[in-house]
Amino acid sequence: MKQFIDFTLKDGYGNPVTLSKVLTENNVFLFFYRGKWWGVWAQQFSQVRDNYSLIKDKYNTKILGVSVDSTDDTREFQEKLD
Repeated sequence: MKQFIDFTLKDGYGNPVTLSKVLTENNVFLFFYRGKWWGVWAQQFSQVRDNYSLIKDKYNTKILGVSVDSTDDTREFQEKLD
C-alpha cells in the first residue's frame, strides 16, 4: 500500500471521520472542493451523486468531500444535493 498522510475531519454532523479508518473497509474517492458557495462544485457533486451507486457498489468506494466549509455549511450542502 502506498503511504499517505492520515487525517481526521468532522462531517456535516460533527462526527469525526478518519481516512485510515475508512480505508480499512473501503476504497476512498477524495473530492476536494473550495466551498459550497462556488456553483461549479454543485454541478460536479451532482455528477458524482448520480453515479454514487456504481462507485459505491462496483468499486467498494466511499466518497469523502473535503472543503473549508463549516460543519453546518457541509450538512446544508449535502442535504441540498441529496
